[in-house]
Amino acid sequence: MKTGVSKHEMGFLSRVLDRLCLTPLGALLLIFLAVLPFIPPFSDQYLLRWLTIIALSAASAIAFDLTAGFINIVNFGFAAILGLGGYTSAILAVRAGLSPWVGIFVGALASGILGFLTGLLTLRLRGIFAAVMAWFIGLALMGLAIKMVWLTRGPLGLRVPRMIDTSSNEPYYYMMLVMLLVVYVICR
Repeated sequence: MKTGVSKHEMGFLSRVLDRLCLTPLGALLLIFLAVLPFIPPFSDQYLLRWLTIIALSAASAIAFDLTAGFINIVNFGFAAILGLGGYTSAILAVRAGLSPWVGIFVGALASGILGFLTGLLTLRLRGIFAAVMAWFIGLALMGLAIKMVWLTRGPLGLRVPRMIDTSSNEPYYYMMLVMLLVVYVICR
């Protein structure tokens, strides 16, 4: 919310919205999403789980839009980079008994390293060749995840213990909502 008014003349709410890169409509949407689990049709745990997955997909889409729209680099291996972080975190939690909270940071580090290495391989390529190379890296990682049944359980995937000891999906929904806001602010 860029205006010609100085920061001292703006009210507290306007400064917060400006810092979060939100318009008043965006703030209303955020408030609506925050109270959504209390509205009866959406308080169902099944729907709340889907809303969490939708928030995760939205955060991924915003991050993809940063690379494809702003930096103008189409990376078809983007999902594989995210998947490697998820699998790293899950494998550390299931196979090594590491806390999922620690696994998140190790998974993010693994994704960052893969993204960096993919960038080294593809940034010298031009046009469609860079996108195809990133796509092939994604296909190779998908093939590895499916074939390494002893580690990943193949197409069945890993059953990861819950990070928070609760049967409710509300904490996960709010964590994803915060992460969605963080990704939005970073990419904005």
